[in-house]
Amino acid sequence: MASSIGYSSGEALGVLADRGYITTPRVIRNIEDKLALPIRRDAQHQRVYTEVDIEQLANVIALQEAGLSLPTIYRVLIERDIDVLTFQSQRLDHAMSILQSLKQTASNAQAVGAERQ
Repeated sequence: MASSIGYSSGEALGVLADRGYITTPRVIRNIEDKLALPIRRDAQHQRVYTEVDIEQLANVIALQEAGLSLPTIYRVLIERDIDVLTFQSQRLDHAMSILQSLKQTASNAQAVGAERQ
């Protein structure tokens, strides 16, 4: 359970897992390093994550799962580069359109197959 000051590394991984993001301490450290995230440390130099930190990590993992690289995520989340954000948004919208079309085609094929039986 989280202390009043935040979550330990293990607790943060658990919260992320509860939200559907299965990851490892190594992946989290890599994200922190590449994006220069200012994660606090306690007196024993252990990382302490706030709810905001966990939300940001969840966003990064979701963007990685959508195919964005950490340098691109840095430009979108940290630098707020509107050109990169616009391009990536359009790219993902296009990918979603393709997936929706494929889903509809598969659904139609399934319906035709069911009618034949």
